[in-house]
Amino acid sequence: MKKKNWDTKDRIGLKLILLLLPFTLGIIGFKLERSEYSYLDAAYASMQMYFANIPIDWQYNIYINIGRWLAPFCAIFFGIGLVADLVRGMLWPKFWSKLPSHYVVYGDAPWIHILCGEKMPPFSKYCIMDQNRFVNCSKYVLLFDSERKNLDFYTSFLLPKIKNKNVKVYMNLLELEPQDIQAENLVTFQVNSFMAISFFKDPKWVNFERSLIERKKGRAVKIGIIGFGDLGKRMLQSALVMNIVSKEQKIEYHVWGDVVPYRRKHRGLSDRNLEPDRVIFHEDDVNGSLQFMEDFDVIFLCGQQEENLLVLSDLLRLTAFVGRGGAIYAHVENEEILKMFQIAHISVKEHVKNPGKTFLAGERLFPLSVPDREHFLDKVITNHLFLYGRAEKKHKAYVTDAREKEGQKPSPEYRYFEWNELNSYLRWENVSSANYDEVKLILKEKGVPEELIAEFEHRRWLRCHYLDNWAYSAQRDDSAHLHPDLQDFHALPKAEQEKDKNFV
Repeated sequence: MKKKNWDTKDRIGLKLILLLLPFTLGIIGFKLERSEYSYLDAAYASMQMYFANIPIDWQYNIYINIGRWLAPFCAIFFGIGLVADLVRGMLWPKFWSKLPSHYVVYGDAPWIHILCGEKMPPFSKYCIMDQNRFVNCSKYVLLFDSERKNLDFYTSFLLPKIKNKNVKVYMNLLELEPQDIQAENLVTFQVNSFMAISFFKDPKWVNFERSLIERKKGRAVKIGIIGFGDLGKRMLQSALVMNIVSKEQKIEYHVWGDVVPYRRKHRGLSDRNLEPDRVIFHEDDVNGSLQFMEDFDVIFLCGQQEENLLVLSDLLRLTAFVGRGGAIYAHVENEEILKMFQIAHISVKEHVKNPGKTFLAGERLFPLSVPDREHFLDKVITNHLFLYGRAEKKHKAYVTDAREKEGQKPSPEYRYFEWNELNSYLRWENVSSANYDEVKLILKEKGVPEELIAEFEHRRWLRCHYLDNWAYSAQRDDSAHLHPDLQDFHALPKAEQEKDKNFV
């Protein structure tokens, strides 16, 4: 963000220098040409040059000649720029913001210009506004760099000014969970969560993971997550509930970073609860584990770009990772950065036969970055609304089916609540199921039996609950995080198994 501000100051400074250059040359020239001129007279004559208003029958020195030709062009150029800034900054937003597909954006997050693109109105659907200026719009996006700023701006500045009940406000959350905030005109989302979930339901990843499990022949697939900030946490959580793709899978997730607080909060992530997978948290520094990671199948570098590139460099220089066939996904600005780390130890001809011996961007080295930046924010918001709509339909279908089978009228019991009566956790669980639908579709197309996919769906449901520290109990109690279905799929009553099959 600081670099962006500094570039802006540079541009303003350069414009001022160009604007004042003819004026300065004029003062020098007129003082040399007309010795009787005072500095005030010379300054006045120099001002006239901007309007091409000086005598044409004079003999001019080189300073005046340069200044009188340069001054009108500077005046025109900066006059047009001033009008454009006025229209774009004051007049245009008032008209532009009335378009239904456009957003007014407030925020100071370093990546606000990445998400909203570099285009300015009228060429962009996003208008980034000063934090002290309110513009009426039907849709707002809040992209501040902290939870406190987002919530304070919404409650103290935006909410009192919004008069139309149909206005929507989209707020990016960093630490809070989207399901924890419920407000009529407020929609919350998470950029990192969207990136992580989109990654694990991508057909390329699902097919790659299935082939990897098949090649391991019963041995554990080892996945490393290095850097346990928000993106690292989202990658782990998304992997646990989305990366369920094979009956033979046995995945070990190894995590490095600030893992102690997370482990203390998420007590349900035990080996027994996550079978056949497991999560191993490493409290030691990642530099001491480089040799340990040589035979990893996949490594996600989820820290800051500088940290990720340093770990990447050490892995390639100090270990035999390149010759072992593993893949690395690094959180960087773009793929061009990764192309500097390409390694080909053998000839191109041999590479075709044995790609595991080379390390090339696009083959074993991939960017973990914001895709399709120009439309990314719109995709995040649209996807959020689409998933909630699909989740609501799934829940209605579940309730209708349950009532028909049991012959009951609307009941106050948990499973018969209408969508708008569900608590935030149950809504989120339905959204998680809607996300996993895309993975299930890929598996069905690959010929995986529906009975097995139903088992995978139950495993996803279990892990969603274990992530929030639920436990098994013969009697259900949502307030105490207890549920009778928190057990293996084959231990469930037949009726419960059929429900999972119906959803498939």
